[in-house]
Amino acid sequence: MRAVWWLYWGITKDVDDAQRRELGLPRVLAPAANRMAERKSLEIQAYDEACFPGLAAEWNDRRPFVGAADDGVADGDRP
Repeated sequence: MRAVWWLYWGITKDVDDAQRRELGLPRVLAPAANRMAERKSLEIQAYDEACFPGLAAEWNDRRPFVGAADDGVADGDRP
């Protein structure tokens, strides 16, 4: 699988470099997936049960959170 990600990065690297240049960010020497894993970045994936029925069951305990999330502030309590 690692080889697939490196191949994907090789294909998309020029676009990634162009976007980083436009944003004033430095060039990188590794794929985004490697950089995110190295930094232990938070991974968020969102799937709607209506579009992907049974997906949560397929994940078993590998994905501990399935469902809606909010910031814990009731709508009436917002400033």
